[in-house]
Amino acid sequence: MFNPLVEDYLKESFNRGLGKATSSLTEITGSDSEIEFGVPNFHYQNLSNLKNQLPIMSKLCGVSQSFKGEINGSGILFFSPEIGSDLIHLLLKTDVPIDFVSDVEADAITEVANILMNFNLKALLDDVNLSFSSRPPVFEMKEAYKFFNPDDYSHNQKVLLLNANIFNKETRLNGSINFVLYLNEMEGVFKKIETYMKELIGDVG
Repeated sequence: MFNPLVEDYLKESFNRGLGKATSSLTEITGSDSEIEFGVPNFHYQNLSNLKNQLPIMSKLCGVSQSFKGEINGSGILFFSPEIGSDLIHLLLKTDVPIDFVSDVEADAITEVANILMNFNLKALLDDVNLSFSSRPPVFEMKEAYKFFNPDDYSHNQKVLLLNANIFNKETRLNGSINFVLYLNEMEGVFKKIETYMKELIGDVG
C-alpha cells in the first residue's frame, strides 16, 4: 500500500506525464491522428510477482531505456505486437509485419516509447528536484521475461508498473501499454514525495 500522500502525487504526476506525452506526440502525428491515453493505473510490487503475470511463451514488443543521474535505474515500455503494428500504421501509413520491421519502423515505435517514458519519469521527479539523463532507447520483440537480465534486475527488487489504454479515434489503434520503472532509489524517491506533499498541504500530524 502507498502512503495516501504518495498515491495522490503519483496519480497527478502520471496524468500530467501522459498529458504532456499526448501533446508531444500530436506534433508528430498531427491533430487528425492524435494518440490518446486513458486514465492510468499503477502498482508497486516485487519484480518476481510481475514476472509471474507476464505471458511465458508469447512475444511482446518492448522498448528499454536506462536512466542515470540523481536517480539510477531503467524502464521498459511493453505493448502487444498488435499495438506495435498499429503504431507503425498510424505513424508511417504503412502495414508491416511486426516480426520484420526495418530500422525506420523500429525508430518510429522507439520515439513514441521514448516520449512516454521520459515525460512520465520527468513528471514523477521534477517536483522533488531530482534530475536524470536518459540513454538511447532500444526496441526489441521477444518473450517478456527475457527483458529482465538477472545482472541488471534483482529478483526481489520492487518495480513501479504504470498501465494505461492507448487509442486513436481515427484508426484501429486500441489497446494498452505497460511502463515498468525500476529505480535503485525508489524508496528514497517515495520519502521525498511524502515530504514534498506534507510541505505543500501542511503537515497537521
